[in-house]
Amino acid sequence: MRKVCIFFYRLVLAAVLAVAISYLFFKDVPWTWTIILAVVMLILAYLFEYHRKKDKNLD
Repeated sequence: MRKVCIFFYRLVLAAVLAVAISYLFFKDVPWTWTIILAVVMLILAYLFEYHRKKDKNLD
């Protein structure tokens, strides 16, 4: 349950930030690029978490 909630929090945050970035920096960007940006941000969040946990286990 906790992992599902974290996923939805990250999904919502990535979507909100993608819309904000698309609107602020690229005024006439299609929605498909905004969705792609949100997906990339979500993937990066999980990659950074994996890398952080991997480094913590090496100590």
